[in-house]
Parts: sequence; C-alpha cells; structure tokens
Amino acid sequence: MIRLSSRPSVIELGLMLVLVGLWFQSSSAQPPSGVVALTGARVIDGTGRTPLERATIVISNGRIQAVGEAGAVTVPSGAVRVDVSGKTIIPGIINSHGHVDAARSSTVPIRDQLLAQLRLYARYGVTTVYSLGSTAADAQEGITLRDEQDHAALDRARLFTVGQVIADKTPADARKNVDRNADMKVDMIKIRVDGPDGSPNKMTPDIYRAVIDEAHKRHLRVAGHMYYLKDALGLLDAGVDVLAHSIRDADVNQTLLDEVKSRNVGYIPTLTRELSVPIRSSCEAKRATRSRSRSSAIQRRRRRSARAPKPRR
Repeated sequence: MIRLSSRPSVIELGLMLVLVGLWFQSSSAQPPSGVVALTGARVIDGTGRTPLERATIVISNGRIQAVGEAGAVTVPSGAVRVDVSGKTIIPGIINSHGHVDAARSSTVPIRDQLLAQLRLYARYGVTTVYSLGSTAADAQEGITLRDEQDHAALDRARLFTVGQVIADKTPADARKNVDRNADMKVDMIKIRVDGPDGSPNKMTPDIYRAVIDEAHKRHLRVAGHMYYLKDALGLLDAGVDVLAHSIRDADVNQTLLDEVKSRNVGYIPTLTRELSVPIRSSCEAKRATRSRSRSSAIQRRRRRSARAPKPRR
C-alpha cells in the first residue's frame, strides 16, 4: 500500500486524481486494471451531508467509481491502494471567474505560461477554471489547451474560456465579434458594461442586446461584467445568463433578486477581488508613504552634512 505523508491535511478530490495520474505516469508498476483505491480519509462530498469517516474512494481510469464507508465499498482485485488516513478529501474547487492569460512582457512561450498557471491552480486545489477574458495573443492557445484536457492523466486544472471580451462600439461590430468567437469554439461570450452613463467606454443597451441576441443564436451563454445596479437590471432584461461581478454602487434590491431567481441567472460575486483591491491600494499607499519618508530623511541628512563645518587640515 502507498502511504502519503501527513501534510497537507486537506486534499481536494480533483487534485488527488491529478496526483494519482502523475503517479501512474511515473510508476513502473501500473496496475493492469488502471484502478486506484484511496483508503482511510475523511470525505466531505459538498452536498451538506455528514462527512464519511475512514472512507474508501475507488477510481478507475481517472473516473470515480465508488465512494463510501470502508465496509460498504468493494476494492477490485489488483487495485493500487493509497493510504490517505488522517486527511480530509473535498471536491475540487471551481474558479468561476478567473483570467488565464499571458504576460505581455514575458519571453516565455504563451503555451508554457498558461500551463504554469493551470498547474499552480491544481496545486492549490482549484481543478476547474473559467477564464472570463483572454488577449488576442493567447485566446487561441487557451482553446487549444481546453481541447486537450479530456484525459485521465491531466496534470493541471481544466480550462474553459470566453476568448476575447466583446467591447465594440456598434451593434454590427459586436455581432461580428460574437460570430468570430463562436467560430473559435469558445465556451461562453463575455461583455464589458462598465463606467457611468456618458462614459466613452460604456457599452450601451442596444449593443449588449445585440451581443446577447447573436450569442443565443449561436447557442452560447453570455456573462456580463458590470458595476452598477442599473446596468445589472438592464442586462437581466436583455437576457444575460451570468452576472460576472458583484453590484458595487448600491445594495441589491428585491427586483434584482426576483429576476435572478426567475431567469435562473448565475451570479459570481468575486468577493475576494473586491476585498483585495482596496487592500492592495492601501498597501501601495503605505509603501509610497514609507518611500517618501525615507527620501525626506536622506535629503535632511544631506542638508545637515552640507551645513556642517568642514574640519581644518
């Protein structure tokens, strides 16, 4: 029996499948059956049910075949047993609004950059990422990686992508870019409806209605980036499928709640992002203040040094 080390104490199930797949790749003793049994773990299945203590999980060719208490699950003959006693296994985490894209200033190949990000996600237990916005440089590579991920020994998080965000200035151009993305076989369309009324970058209702209409004709859902309650209500009325951020200018009202529920619209709060922005701004302000203080102190020392009498020779 293989026994894992005592750390970490919590293992996401999707990540465990990644680790098992990597073990198969590196091991010279692959079982003919391709079956692995994880034994002894505490399993939380994400449904709210009581956790299973000292459970057994049977995996065959990268797919979960059985989960239950040890006495209730039969481990097939020839299976590799992996002892995960003392650990807690949970379902893999899904990032419903992330961005897997390449750094413009990097000389590392785009594919390698995207793979590094997806492998880092997996190490943190995030087993699926929905990338809601790529650049022109990396949109196609993201789709290629998406198309390559349907196999058992995947060593990274799975990726789904919207391609490039639709942010056109006319309904006609917006429809063309929806069709371009659809032809690339993206998983969803994303639009950016941001800024106050009258802003030159604001997407107007006639444009986002055209995007939603064209996307639905191509059998694609639409996620809307927005900030204001007014825009969220407009998007809901136009038939948007996902609100991709929290509303940040006002408390949500009952009308919005009723619309979201009746239309079965997804709502991605991006709470970590909204929390991190003011924290990051505060940290940057503190660093700037410290930098100015150090600069002022150096200047004062220089002035005192210049005024000090020079020793006689």
